[in-house]
Amino acid sequence: MKIVYHLVGEQRLPIFLSAIQFPDDVQHILICSDKTRNHASLVQAELSRRNIQVSTQSVGGADVATDFTRLREIILHIVQTTNPQREECCFDITGGTKPMAIVALALRNVFGCERKFCYLDTQKRKMIWIDNEFSTETLTKTLSLENFVRLCDKEIRPNRTETDVSQLRDIAYANAGDIQRFQEQFAFLADRGDKNKYFEVYEEFVAHLSQKAPEKASIWCNAFDSAFRSVSWTTQARYLGGGWLEDYIASVVKSNYPDCEIQKNVAISRQDGVAQEFDVAVTDGFALTIIECKAGKVTQDHVQKLENICSTFSGAQGKGILLSLNPSGAKNNVAAMKRIRESRTLAAFCGRRGIEILKKHLFDFKTGTIYE
Repeated sequence: MKIVYHLVGEQRLPIFLSAIQFPDDVQHILICSDKTRNHASLVQAELSRRNIQVSTQSVGGADVATDFTRLREIILHIVQTTNPQREECCFDITGGTKPMAIVALALRNVFGCERKFCYLDTQKRKMIWIDNEFSTETLTKTLSLENFVRLCDKEIRPNRTETDVSQLRDIAYANAGDIQRFQEQFAFLADRGDKNKYFEVYEEFVAHLSQKAPEKASIWCNAFDSAFRSVSWTTQARYLGGGWLEDYIASVVKSNYPDCEIQKNVAISRQDGVAQEFDVAVTDGFALTIIECKAGKVTQDHVQKLENICSTFSGAQGKGILLSLNPSGAKNNVAAMKRIRESRTLAAFCGRRGIEILKKHLFDFKTGTIYE
């Protein structure tokens, strides 16, 4: 195969995933409309980062989209001018409009193609070849988290140097209920920048632990001091304000899905600043799952935010998880959980039981469902 023509529609991820399945020396031509030119530009830019030969051709404006005669003339002209030697080529009909695909299929006897058409099945993760018969191939190349983000015209902002909290991780989870009592204050003080008050509240927290179980408080203090000895107070406060749960969930996912790419505290930047932030992002190379971790109350705004993030970055196959350390029936969770049950992109995993279920069902959970 020398040339692959990709019909470009509204979905960028399937086109990019399809293109990277071919050998590196194949030339790719993205056929778009004026409406989808930006989508094609982002796919072209990301393919170019891999040193893949790629260019873009447009069929024109909306008036061409349903004009089969003009579409036939334009697509035929694109093929004739970009492949004058009639080298082996094929059409990827994964994207584009239905008229574009119909015209391409109607021209099958005109193109000098060996295996004339292909279609990427994102659900079954197969490339379907359409000739006189149908055949399939398993996808061998995958997407990175960075691909998902860049195809949305954004970048992952470099993480700050992270503190090693591995020794504190299980201790924090064991003391979850105690941290939750003070967590909202820690988060507020970190945002406010009130250093003196933070240390006052932290002393209250340690005193609370000591009153309940002196040995437990001693273990906590030793582990916390070891992890945060040379770290700013704001980093400490953000950890106690919710970062501890994000760290714990990222660790749980890594332990149970070692072949996946997993990142926590992912800041997404654009020209005017930080656009979004993911608590935990997980991809198996085909789908992106975004986890929002909540140790405190969950609001409808949290659900709306996660739905928006998933619709922007995850593509048609992506889903999101709202992980709440509190049960779904908790007073502050009721309205948000009602919204979860109505969602087509999200599910909720609640309480410690929910975390145990997450370990086995990160990619095969049902949206609109609460697991606990």
